[in-house]
Amino acid sequence: GINGILEWDGHRPDRLQLKNIPKSAKIAVGDTVITSAISFNYPQGLMAGTIASFKVDEAGTNYVVQVKPGTNFYTLDFV
Repeated sequence: GINGILEWDGHRPDRLQLKNIPKSAKIAVGDTVITSAISFNYPQGLMAGTIASFKVDEAGTNYVVQVKPGTNFYTLDFV
């Protein structure tokens, strides 16, 4: 039930970053990340990946979450 921004930093195709997750959020490694109705780019309810790790950001207010994608980007031929 927590909304954040999922993006790729262009470095590792096997990791995405989930940003703007408040420290008050109850998250754990292995939790599933699912698309929401906020974005017009993706349908609601798709599994985007799972939480691989997380840490507090430099400002100390939010988590920066590393997400393992639900698909292998090395094997995609068509998007």
